Amino acid sequence: MIDEFFIRPAVRGRGIATEVLYALPRTLAEAGVHALHLEVDRDNEAAVKLYSRARFEARERYVLMSRKL
Repeated sequence: MIDEFFIRPAVRGRGIATEVLYALPRTLAEAGVHALHLEVDRDNEAAVKLYSRARFEARERYVLMSRKL
């Protein structure tokens, strides 16, 4: 599960996130990992678009639930 994925604002727009989102799943699959999950704010349109291009799919039936302690 990817909890945080952050590209510094000064270097955004250079394809770094796209490169990571294509390379990381291949590497993890080679290591035997079967799924990769990430969390994104539904209102973050740029991130949703980026993740969709990298073949991540929204899971409409599931809700990430948290409890602050």
